[in-house]
Amino acid sequence: MDGSRPIITPATLLNDEPTQFRFSNKSDKTYEPRDYKDSYRGTVTVREALMDSLNVPTVSLAQMVGYDKVRNLALAAGFNSELKATPSIALGAYVSTPLEVAGAYTIFAHQGQYVAPRCIVEVDDPSGGTVWASPVTTRRVLDPRVSYLMVSLLESVVNTGTAADVRARGFRLPAAGKTGTSHDGWFAGFTSNLLAVVWVGYDDDRELDLTGAQSALPIWTEFMKRATSQPSYRNAQPFTAPPGVVTAPIETKAVSPDDADSLASQNEVFIAGTAPVPPSHGDDTRGIVPAQGQAGPEAPTNGEAQPLGASQIPIEIVRPQEGQSPEGDAAHRAATSASLSPTEILLPEKNTPTIHSAEDTPSGPLHIQTEPPGLEVLIDGKSVGLSPLTLLLPVGKHTYKVIPPPGRAPAERWIQITAAATMTVNIHY
Repeated sequence: MDGSRPIITPATLLNDEPTQFRFSNKSDKTYEPRDYKDSYRGTVTVREALMDSLNVPTVSLAQMVGYDKVRNLALAAGFNSELKATPSIALGAYVSTPLEVAGAYTIFAHQGQYVAPRCIVEVDDPSGGTVWASPVTTRRVLDPRVSYLMVSLLESVVNTGTAADVRARGFRLPAAGKTGTSHDGWFAGFTSNLLAVVWVGYDDDRELDLTGAQSALPIWTEFMKRATSQPSYRNAQPFTAPPGVVTAPIETKAVSPDDADSLASQNEVFIAGTAPVPPSHGDDTRGIVPAQGQAGPEAPTNGEAQPLGASQIPIEIVRPQEGQSPEGDAAHRAATSASLSPTEILLPEKNTPTIHSAEDTPSGPLHIQTEPPGLEVLIDGKSVGLSPLTLLLPVGKHTYKVIPPPGRAPAERWIQITAAATMTVNIHY
C-alpha cells in the first residue's frame, strides 16, 4: 500500500517448479530451494504457497517484492541485524531466537503493531502492591489491512495446511500459525489474546530429522489447550477484518491433473481496490479470474492523487537530501539450547488506534512510509512510533516530522487530512 509494484494479494499466482534464484544482478551466486519431497505443483496462489509451506514460490514472492524490503520488514519486526538480503531470507534461513520470533508474530496478532517481549512483567511486594512494572513498548510495523490478510493466510495453515494437526488434536478456538522445519522444528501460533512459540532442536545444530508439524506443533497444541482452559485466555475471539478489507470471488484452475480444464470458485480477501477484475464475456480465459491484484498506474512522484477503489490517495514523495538509501521449509532457526518450552506473549487489548479523536469529530487515516523503515515519526510535535505506520487523525491540517538517519536533514511538512481518503506520505532518504 506504499505505491510499490507489483501489488501482491493472497490470490497472486506464483511459479512452483525447480528454479534458480540469483543473489543480486551483480552476483553470480545462485540459490536453488526445493519443495518438500521434491513435489511441485506448477502454479499456485500466495495462499496455497504459505498454507502448504512451498519453498520455491515463497522465494519467488520475495524476489518480486525485493530481498532488501523483506529484510527491512524483518528488522522492523524485531529480528537481529545479522539477516542478509538474500533469497534464503524468505525461508528464515538465518539464526533467530524463539523470543525474536514471538515478538515478530505480534505484528500479525495485534493488527500490525509490534509488541516487544518482556521477560519480567512486574514486581509486587508481600502486600500485593506493585513495586515495579515493565513498560509496554509498541510500534506500528504494518498497515492493519495488510496484517489482517496475513492472519487470514495463517488461519489457512492451521485449518487446512501443514498445521492442520492442531485441529485433529482437538484445539478448536480461532487460531493462526505457521510450521517451520530446518535442522530443527518450529511452530508459532496465536489466538486473539495469547501467542506462543515452540522450538525443538539441538544446541549443536544437529539434524532433528522431524518436521515442525511432527515436533513443535504437538507441544504447542497441548500448551494452548491447557492455557485456554484458564479464565485469562479462555475468551479467544474470531479474527475480524478492519475497515478497507473486502471479500471477492476468484476462480482458479482445478488442482487435480485428471480434471485440469475445470474451474473452481472460492472467496478470497483483498484490500479494497486490489481485488481482481472478472473478465468480460467472450474472453478466451474461459472465465478464469486472474489471481493477481490489478496494478494501477505507477505511483506519482509529484504529489498528485492516485486512484484506489472509490477514494483518492494523495502520494507525496519527499527526498530531504540526495544520497543512497540504506540497505527445506525453513521458517526460522535458533542458536540456543534445546528446549521444549513455549515462549508466550499476552497480547494487549486490540482496536486501540495510535491517535485518538473525539467521537463527534470526523477523522481520516494517514499512512507514512519511509526508506529506510524504522524512523521515528512525530505528528503535531508528538512521537507516534516508528515507520511504516498508519494513524487515525481528526480531519484538518496537521504537521508531520520524521527523524532522519544520522547526517540527514529532517523532513517536516503539513498535510490536510480528509475523511474520504487515506493520505499516504512516502519519504526517501
